[in-house]
Amino acid sequence: MTKLPSEIRRMIWRLVIQSEEDSHDDHDTLGHYVALHMYSPTMAYLYTKHLAVAEEYMMARLRRRHMIIGSVDHGDEYLEELLLTQRMLIPVRVFWRHEKYRDRAKTCLERWIDLFQRRGQLCHLGQIGLFLDEVETWPKHKTLLPAVVEGLFQISKRLSPGRVVMEAEYTSSVEFELFSYPIGPGQETRKIVHEAINEADRIFEKKTMQDPEYGIMVPLYPEEEGPLKFQQHRRNAERASSLESIRSYTDYISDLLEDLSSRIRVSRE
Repeated sequence: MTKLPSEIRRMIWRLVIQSEEDSHDDHDTLGHYVALHMYSPTMAYLYTKHLAVAEEYMMARLRRRHMIIGSVDHGDEYLEELLLTQRMLIPVRVFWRHEKYRDRAKTCLERWIDLFQRRGQLCHLGQIGLFLDEVETWPKHKTLLPAVVEGLFQISKRLSPGRVVMEAEYTSSVEFELFSYPIGPGQETRKIVHEAINEADRIFEKKTMQDPEYGIMVPLYPEEEGPLKFQQHRRNAERASSLESIRSYTDYISDLLEDLSSRIRVSRE
């Protein structure tokens, strides 16, 4: 392996990394794994008392998930590819049992950045951020979003543009489920996400043109049964409702970001 060109080795690492991540359950993402260990009782103690040991503890957790990180010859190279290619999104839900769960999620990201800043590998960090699931159906989210957006906005100032995101999961339709919101000064979040929503809608429309029954749910109750046109009308109504809700949340998140950006401009004047 050592005799191979660096470009070939890195291609191999990317394949190994993706294979390793795919081997875990859907909920067991890299971000979920990091969150569990970054805020474990052991890490909490070490971080306040023995910082160097805390860093080694976290690296040991990473080596447990990706064993090649422990390689003397190729560990650093493999780690760089892991950081660059895998999005590290902390699921906020991991900390919902705790009163200050928003702060804990934000602290995880800050510690992740600190870890690789001290290791001199900050430039290799890919996209990081927070993951919010069931955005439109969880009552807490409307009050949670301002704090989450502001926390990520502050973190984004430590990294180059485009590297901090908030990923939102909408449960009203699998066709319009996940959208990623770039966070930071000068980010055209509203434009980027609305374009992504419109593209998802175009794809859905194309599929319904190819298959008139596409997206029609199997009726569960007698009153939901009916001719194809009735089923299509119901599908289209649900689609319109989903898009309206997602666009509303997108505008709300974008307004929060634009307000934060405007405060920076005012403070500089």
